[in-house]
Amino acid sequence: RSKLATVVRVEAGAKRFAAVSAHFTWDGNAPQRLRHAELLGAAIGDSSAVVAGDFNCEPGPHLAALESSSFLGRMRRLELQPGATTGLTGDFSAEVCIDHVYVSADLGPAQASATARPKKPWGGNVTRPAKVA
Repeated sequence: RSKLATVVRVEAGAKRFAAVSAHFTWDGNAPQRLRHAELLGAAIGDSSAVVAGDFNCEPGPHLAALESSSFLGRMRRLELQPGATTGLTGDFSAEVCIDHVYVSADLGPAQASATARPKKPWGGNVTRPAKVA
């Protein structure tokens, strides 16, 4: 059975929310990625949340479709700094932005930034963490 996400229930001061680290399926399998979003949305329920991780999908029509068809549409995606990349294509030919951070509106203002550029490793896609402030 594949693992989609880790969900941690957090209480910070007066705020309670779910902190989620997610890893969605690759961009060529949009129906499975939507199923992942449905499962994650059910796990979070009505809780406020911060959802971050490898969505395996760049900003654009595929990510917009996922947002409009799932709980992500009720959250706001934090924009990374201009030109930020968080991963590499499967053949290492290009840097891509496939990691995203979503925050429930009731959690107040937040910003995210990529903290490193992807590097070509021994194989596979590589993502680098984002920082949320």
